[in-house]
Amino acid sequence: MKILIPVDKSKNCTFALTFAASLAAVSSKSLQIEIVTVADKILKKRGGFDPQQAFAEAGVDLPEIAQQPSEKFFNSALAHFKNVREGVKVKTKVLYGDHPSEAIAKEAKRFEADIIMMGARGLSSLKSLLFGSVTSGVLAECKIPVLVLRDKRTFESPQFHVAVAVDGSKASLKGVKHIAEHRGLYKESEIVALTVSADVPDSVLKKLSGKAIPQDNPQEYFAQEIAKAQKAEYEAAFKPVRKQIAGAKLACKEVGLVGVNPARAIADFVKENGTDLLILGSRGRGRFKSALMGSTATNIAALTTVPLLIIR
Repeated sequence: MKILIPVDKSKNCTFALTFAASLAAVSSKSLQIEIVTVADKILKKRGGFDPQQAFAEAGVDLPEIAQQPSEKFFNSALAHFKNVREGVKVKTKVLYGDHPSEAIAKEAKRFEADIIMMGARGLSSLKSLLFGSVTSGVLAECKIPVLVLRDKRTFESPQFHVAVAVDGSKASLKGVKHIAEHRGLYKESEIVALTVSADVPDSVLKKLSGKAIPQDNPQEYFAQEIAKAQKAEYEAAFKPVRKQIAGAKLACKEVGLVGVNPARAIADFVKENGTDLLILGSRGRGRFKSALMGSTATNIAALTTVPLLIIR
């Protein structure tokens, strides 16, 4: 597995470094990790010409954002991986460009990264990070999964708890496909597939609209219709999951949640069950229609700091 970690001098970047180092320590899978930072393209060396040295000799003070990252900067990042096992390779690289997201996306494609890990600022500012800055730019530029981390997370063993949200759509099943393709990483994990049905599914309202309700026990009749509709929705969501999981020879628990707000139901579940990683396929339909670029993923991110892996 290849992991790309973009970093700068913010504290948030340590979240991704800590997570990756922890994963490298407990996973038996071979890992190649590339730590990158983006500098202004004006600083890129050409032949024997060093622009930063030329600026220094001319007495020009560059703003911090335009300065070439120092050896100390990368050594600080590499220090997170000083005790990793054999089979883990870590390297650093400076990228150049006017737009960090474009440079990162281009390098992720060249490196053939399986995952891009990025640190974020936490709940209050996550929305702007996901949908208005570097992370959203990376998501728009490439289809490589992006793992967003809002706080410090570590693993004590490879038996971590993974939840994947599904709704029966091809988009949501991308998360399941990711797990199957990287079964070596998830083979010792507890995997849970989550889906959400409304308290009263739309199918029930349509079915009973204009229909006579039995008067002897209308509440029991109504409850039975709701239960049947919810069961049908769960089955539609989980049926395609079973095929992919079985093909990867993995075990997966199925959990059907009930709630008017899918994001709240999922966020409450991952909080209450100690989930280590939540996987969301983007551009789902049905109750996840707005995932990634709209309400569901944004709301989940605003309700929990559990690491969020977004699959396009």
